[in-house]
Amino acid sequence: MSRWHEILCVWLKLMLKVYVHSKELSSINTILKVIEGGFKHANIDIRAQSFVCWRVLLEIVAEQKQLVGSRIGSLSIPLYYTTSFNNYMAKVKFDTWWFFLCNVKQQIGEENAVVVTSFLKFCFEPYTSVLAGSIVSDSVTLSPGKKVVALREKVICALVYLLGPANEAVVKLQRRCGLEISVDTIINIKISKECESDVIWSCQEATLMLTDLTDIDNISICKNLWENLIKFFNKE
Repeated sequence: MSRWHEILCVWLKLMLKVYVHSKELSSINTILKVIEGGFKHANIDIRAQSFVCWRVLLEIVAEQKQLVGSRIGSLSIPLYYTTSFNNYMAKVKFDTWWFFLCNVKQQIGEENAVVVTSFLKFCFEPYTSVLAGSIVSDSVTLSPGKKVVALREKVICALVYLLGPANEAVVKLQRRCGLEISVDTIINIKISKECESDVIWSCQEATLMLTDLTDIDNISICKNLWENLIKFFNKE
């Protein structure tokens, strides 16, 4: 497998710390276009490697306290590219997206609400409904969060943290699944109207997914999730 992305990651670490504060970012724009091109590459491994590079970029920008303002919108764009995926790419993309959300915290405004709604779709689509006692869905294509076994527990934990604090059962599950960062209440009230439908549907999907996790305290986790949801919308 090509190691181009490892070389690029080293370059980013060396150069971005110098230029990240500068208003003249043209010196690094060319190399960033290489990463962006990788997201659309026909080779799925190259697409996954591009997310590894983007994660390094986000880490440096966040470390320099520059993941703010207009950069939130521009640096989130690759996260909601819709492409086919394999297990590795899905995990890398989720971890990159989650890192981004935890570091922008409640700075996401209405103009960037799509970064939250797209994340929820990545984790929990297709949304299901109940008709005549049967659970049905409009789609047979599962989102990465549902399809990739290694992500199922992570997306549930992430949803709890998006809405509020975690109880002991969620923290225990977080440690087990390896969700690397935990920041309470990431979704801003300012964007609640833009993402409320996806939030509610995602809570439903997470509840259905929890029924398959019988080796954890799924009742306590489910209770934590819905309590956070109710408290979140009561803040409006």
